[in-house]
Amino acid sequence: QMALKLVLPLCVSLTAATPRVDVQAFGFSLCPDCADAMRRLSEVMTPDIREIVDLRIDYVIQNTSKSTLLCHFDDGWGVVEPTSDPTGRKGLQDCLLDRYNLCAANGHAAVNDYSWFDFAACTYRNQQATSITTDGMDGLNQTVRYCAELQGLNLTALEQCAEGREGLSLLEASHTVEASLNTNVGADGRHHPSWININGVEYASPYDDWLKLICNTYTGNPKPLSCVPADPCVGHRCDTAACPCGCECGNDDDPGLCYMPFDKDHSADTLSKCNKIEK
Repeated sequence: QMALKLVLPLCVSLTAATPRVDVQAFGFSLCPDCADAMRRLSEVMTPDIREIVDLRIDYVIQNTSKSTLLCHFDDGWGVVEPTSDPTGRKGLQDCLLDRYNLCAANGHAAVNDYSWFDFAACTYRNQQATSITTDGMDGLNQTVRYCAELQGLNLTALEQCAEGREGLSLLEASHTVEASLNTNVGADGRHHPSWININGVEYASPYDDWLKLICNTYTGNPKPLSCVPADPCVGHRCDTAACPCGCECGNDDDPGLCYMPFDKDHSADTLSKCNKIEK
């Protein structure tokens, strides 16, 4: 008796993956401008944008102690005069919070897992509490606890990492990256926050449209919905980009109306030509 052997064809499709967009930022954990930048970045990092972005945040420091948590010795946040805090508490808390944020990223580094970013964004949102230097770090500790619980992170593991040798190692490694890539350096040689780098290109202005820059950099197709401008006609034709003088929405039976310059010349002074349209 002969057995029948069924052979199924194996079809293999090899498709080159679309490169993700590298986004990198440099800052201080207690810098007010950095908190505003983080707020803006959080607005950009919607779920579909997270699918196309590899994000990294590195921290600006001047110096750290190998044996204590002290940091920023001589840049105005440390114990060396002139300083805004002779106790060095502000420098210490800034770098400690850097460590917490880095430990969160290091412990939750799975692809597309942005719990570390949401944790960091949470600490920045609560900067008013974390920057208090006269409460024995109660505000900082409560903020870390709250943000860790909010993102489902292991607080004990975070504390052990941030306050131990691993946290120091992560901070020093982060500083090495920042020092090599951050071009925002003052006349005194000190590094300052850099708003954002996208695929190695620095965008230093706080007024840059980060979402547009990321979307324009991404080469995949289709682009995420967050990259697609909202349709002003909610499904009915009104191509504002193609109509120099505006347009009127149509309906299911009417494609709408596109206004053109009165002499149909797009080359110069389009707005004034639009204003001269005779009805």
